[in-house]
Amino acid sequence: EKIERRRCDVCGIEGAVTGPRFGVCDACGVRTYCSELCQQGDWEYGGHKEEYCVSQFGLAAGEERKSSLVPDVS
Repeated sequence: EKIERRRCDVCGIEGAVTGPRFGVCDACGVRTYCSELCQQGDWEYGGHKEEYCVSQFGLAAGEERKSSLVPDVS
């Protein structure tokens, strides 16, 4: 599990086992991302939203997810 949370599901980059864990999709908690760029790309263009979150978890089409990689400052 330590390795899995440090491998980006989009670009494949791997972080050090001793480093911080990568962020995950807030909607499903399954996909792992090294950066907000990879997360947004997978969500908007990679088909993750429609192919996984909507079909598996019932996320409403058009519902926005909040990035787990950027702190909420509101």
